[in-house]
Amino acid sequence: MNEAIKNIDTEHFLEHLPSGVVIHNMDTSIAYANTMALNILGITWDQAIGKKAIDEQWHFIDEHGKKLQVEEYPVNQIINTNKPLTEFILGIKLNNNAAAKWVVINAYIESSKKEKKIVITFTEINLAQKLAFKEVVDKAQDAVVITSAHPIDEPDGPIIEYVNDAFCEISGYSKDEVIGKTPRILQRDDVDKEALKRIKDALINKESVRETLLNYSKDEKPYWLDVSIFPLHGYGNKITHFAAIERDISQIKYSEMSHIEASRTDPLTKLLNRRGFDILIEEVYLKNEVEEYSVILIDIDYFKKINDTYGHDIGDKVLIALSKLIKKLFRKDDLCSRIGGEEFLVFLPNVELEQTVKIMKRLKEEVENTTLRFSDCELNFTISAGISCSNKKEKLKESIKNADLALYKAKTAGRNQIQTHI
Repeated sequence: MNEAIKNIDTEHFLEHLPSGVVIHNMDTSIAYANTMALNILGITWDQAIGKKAIDEQWHFIDEHGKKLQVEEYPVNQIINTNKPLTEFILGIKLNNNAAAKWVVINAYIESSKKEKKIVITFTEINLAQKLAFKEVVDKAQDAVVITSAHPIDEPDGPIIEYVNDAFCEISGYSKDEVIGKTPRILQRDDVDKEALKRIKDALINKESVRETLLNYSKDEKPYWLDVSIFPLHGYGNKITHFAAIERDISQIKYSEMSHIEASRTDPLTKLLNRRGFDILIEEVYLKNEVEEYSVILIDIDYFKKINDTYGHDIGDKVLIALSKLIKKLFRKDDLCSRIGGEEFLVFLPNVELEQTVKIMKRLKEEVENTTLRFSDCELNFTISAGISCSNKKEKLKESIKNADLALYKAKTAGRNQIQTHI
C-alpha cells in the first residue's frame, strides 16, 4: 500500500467527502452510506442500512421526469451489465409531492478476495441550469459537435456523441445519421492533412486547437469551417469529451479564393499570369515528385501586325482563341500561362520530349485550321513554339531559357514552326 494512504482512517475519510458514497452488497442491500449520501437521499442510517433496491421508499426519475423502473436503478444496471456507470443523471424524490434532487452518479464493482461490492458515488447538481445550457447549445447559430475523448489513436478519431441543430442545417445530416460515426464522414481526399495532424496532436496532448477545414454536406456540397476544438472535463477533472464549435466561413473563404485567383490569372485569357505561374510552379516543381518535365514557349506569329492592321480588339480575340485551344489540348495538371503580350508558357510535369512535340504539332494544326470570322473580316493566324525537356535536378529557369532559345530558332527559321532544345 502507498505510504501516503496506508494509515488513513477510511471511514473518517468517507465521512468528510463532499460527495455521497453508498456501498451495496451484490443482493443490492446497502452495506454503508456516508453522511453526505444520507443527507442527499433524505434518510437516516437506520432507514438505509440493509435496504434493497426493490424497497418502496426509493423514488427515482430520469432527467425527463419519467419514473425509473427497478431494473433501471444504478445498482441494478451495474449488476446486469457488469460495467461501470459514468455520469448517470438521476432525480431523487423524497416523496411524491416534493421537488426532485438531481445528482450525477458514477458506479463500479469493487472486488476483493472475499467478496464483491458495488460502490456508488454521487454529487448533487443544478439540473435546471444544465438543461438551460443544453437548450442554448441546441439553438446556437454556430454548429456544435461533441465527441468522445477516445479513441484518439484510431485512424478516424473519436466518435460523435452530440450535434446541435445548426450542425444539421449546415451539413444536411440528421442527428441520427452522424451520432456514433466519426467526423471523417464529412471529409474527402482533398482535406488538409496537415491541419488534421495538428488537430490529432492537440487532442493527444489534451490541448485546444483552431483550424480551417473543408467539409462536405450530405449532398456533396463543399463548405469551409472555422473550427475551434477544446477538451471537456467531467467530474474529477478528467477529460471525457471534446467539443468543437464550427462556424461556416464559406462566403469569406470563396471571396478570399476569388481574390487570390484574380491576382494569379490573366483577365483576358483566364490562363495563369506570370505571377500565378511562378507561385504554382513552386508547389508542383519543388514539392511534388516530378522526375522529368517539359517547358514550352509559344508565340503568335506577326502579332504586332495583326494589332496594327485589325486593331487591338481583334488582337484580343486572337489571344482568346489561342488560349481556348491551349486549354482544350493540355491536361488539367499542366500549368498554362500567358506571361505577357502574345507569349504563352506551358509546364508539363512528367512528360518526355517525344510526347510534348506530338502535343505541340496537334496544337499547331488546330491553330492553322482555325478561321476567326468578324463582321467585316476573316482572320487566320499561326504560332511558333520552342520546347525544352529536363529532369528535376536541373534548374527550371535554365529550362525556360532553353525553350526561349528554341523559340527564337523557330522564328528565325521562318515562323509557324516547332523547335526543340537538345
